[in-house]
Amino acid sequence: MRSSFLYSLATLFLFTTAACSDDADDANPGKASSSDAGPSDSGSSDAGVPFATASAAVPLSACKNARYTLAATLGTQTFDLALDTGSATLGVAAASCPDCADAGVSPMYTPGPSAVDEGTQSSAQFILGSQWSGEVFQDDVALGSQSPKVPVKMVAITSQDQFFDGTPCNSASGGLEGLVGFAPAGDLSPGTNGFFDQFVATTHAPDVFAVELCNTSGTLWLGGYDSTVTTAVPVYTPMLGAFASQAYAVNLASVTIEGTTVPVGTTTYPAAIVDTGTPVFVLATPAFDAVTSAIGQNAQFSAMFDGGASLFQHETCHVTTQTEAEIDAMLPPLTLTFGSDPAVTVQVPATESYLQNPTFSEPTTWCTALAEATPGPTFPASAILGAGVLRSSVVIFDRENQQIGFAPHTTCQ
Repeated sequence: MRSSFLYSLATLFLFTTAACSDDADDANPGKASSSDAGPSDSGSSDAGVPFATASAAVPLSACKNARYTLAATLGTQTFDLALDTGSATLGVAAASCPDCADAGVSPMYTPGPSAVDEGTQSSAQFILGSQWSGEVFQDDVALGSQSPKVPVKMVAITSQDQFFDGTPCNSASGGLEGLVGFAPAGDLSPGTNGFFDQFVATTHAPDVFAVELCNTSGTLWLGGYDSTVTTAVPVYTPMLGAFASQAYAVNLASVTIEGTTVPVGTTTYPAAIVDTGTPVFVLATPAFDAVTSAIGQNAQFSAMFDGGASLFQHETCHVTTQTEAEIDAMLPPLTLTFGSDPAVTVQVPATESYLQNPTFSEPTTWCTALAEATPGPTFPASAILGAGVLRSSVVIFDRENQQIGFAPHTTCQ
């Protein structure tokens, strides 16, 4: 399974929130969330690797619609790349890519003295038809200002179709210039290797990374996480072994809201993919219908969002007079239950699970943060835990112990 198909769901959702698109600003900083701590299925009580042993903290910026980018240095050039735990390869627009130039991408990669042409081509195909292909180069790559440079076999994209979509970010072109994948090596495009695999091999850092995703910013930690930004010890749930080589998959057993518990994972499709590259919380249609129906029956939600469930059914946006904090105080949270015997639960507020403000510039405009999909060969999962719901916690990808951790965090800066 090439999990790069998950990234395409982000493209799908961009069209559903186009009516909410305005320039981003510094409105609405993130806030703390809570979780019900319980032992993980693996029986691990390991609190993870503290930041004291981590190697780097990489600042993140939020694009519109909950996509997160970071500054990456490739050779001597710096690019704005999307952080994607649903794909594994680093791809960047090449100066020899007319399709990229036509899409307004700038700057574009030009191989310098540190680059080695591997003499091979590679490509990626996405489920909704977007794709790219290009030449494989090995070059020195660093993320942020703290990460040491490591040699990475990446793709200099020379041809693309609908991959660069102009989503406003922080680059000179206003859009993405590529992406850096953090998924397991089984998802790599042919002839490439992963930045974080190379980072661990080169620096001998612990095989752990973590993210804190905020409204307009965030942090990626390499080699651990910063325990000073968490308010409780993380709870962990095991990665599903059947998917371990290609994706970060966990068993999201159920979602509970106001006493209604909705099953999510099934025997056929047990996996919930943890993917920063998808901006929304995706549920299989039966669970989506049940969860949105339960939310829509809440009287305050119905009054606030003009009839309740229509917000989810028609993928519309609504303007409210309440602040983010007031919305979360008024509306019921979701409780996510992972695994069983015993289960791990994480509680997430409304604005960090089923509602999102995709533009940040209008704190009173809210859109759905839920989407539905039909499990099958192109979507072999029961759910995607995208950035919209991952914002509720510091999320720890503990690859050494094959587990995902969730810790409530302090207010984002």
